[in-house]
Amino acid sequence: MWTRLRGPILFFLSFLIFLVPLTIIFSPEPTRKTTFYLEQIAIRMALLVMAEAAFILSYQVEDLLAALNQCHLPDSVIQLLTSAIRYSQLLTAEAVSSFRARQVREVKKRGPMEKLNLTGLIIEKLFLRTLERSEKIYAAMLSRGYEGKLFFQKSFRLKAVDWAFVLILIVLLLIIGM
Repeated sequence: MWTRLRGPILFFLSFLIFLVPLTIIFSPEPTRKTTFYLEQIAIRMALLVMAEAAFILSYQVEDLLAALNQCHLPDSVIQLLTSAIRYSQLLTAEAVSSFRARQVREVKKRGPMEKLNLTGLIIEKLFLRTLERSEKIYAAMLSRGYEGKLFFQKSFRLKAVDWAFVLILIVLLLIIGM
């Protein structure tokens, strides 16, 4: 479960690291009011991330994509999400193997600038491999008759639990907003 929540938590922490200095530096109001607004924003964002995580973790990926399709989200967005979900694990595995290979081949300790330079080179190679792979995948999809349309076998219907979750979320957001 931690591995699935690590992304939203890291996003939230990085957002706070970015938001705190900007709010304090550029706020025309006194610091006490600024920190109050910052706390309000942080609490709301944390609740939204938790609600989003609960929603995402409670469904299969295919169900979520089918539901987004039935909500008339543009096909290009659904295709982008589908590709990101399917190939993110593959890209992560390639990145881990590339960095591990760099670690194994290192004989001497390198300075931070050298490490940064090597990391940039590895990211460049990953990007080029990803670009080549995407072209191959697209060519394979075209050869199999892909015409830019996604078809879903499931018809998504909201159940009583879903409506209860939506109602609780709306009430929670109204309470926080007041």
